[in-house]
Amino acid sequence: MKTRKAKAKSKTKSRRIMNLKSQKPFGSTSNKKNHDCERTKSMEALNLIKKSKVHSMKDTDSIKRYADRLLSIANKVQLLGKDFPDERTVQKILDTFKENMN
Repeated sequence: MKTRKAKAKSKTKSRRIMNLKSQKPFGSTSNKKNHDCERTKSMEALNLIKKSKVHSMKDTDSIKRYADRLLSIANKVQLLGKDFPDERTVQKILDTFKENMN
């Protein structure tokens, strides 16, 4: 039953492609999907950057746990293709320690 449904879907897709007069409509839809994917990645990266800015050390956190969470956020941003220098993460950690020392 499942294979019948899969075959029916693939036939429908191939018919749509074959019925197109040119490649323009098919290509434009794939570009739109790619653009939407890039937009989503960009929004995720911006949200993670905001999260890193407001992220603070809790009283129960160890230094290692706090640094690991910040580095995890930085790695996620870099995986999404945005520039997030390590200096920024280190500066955030140092600023947090200065605040906690005073």
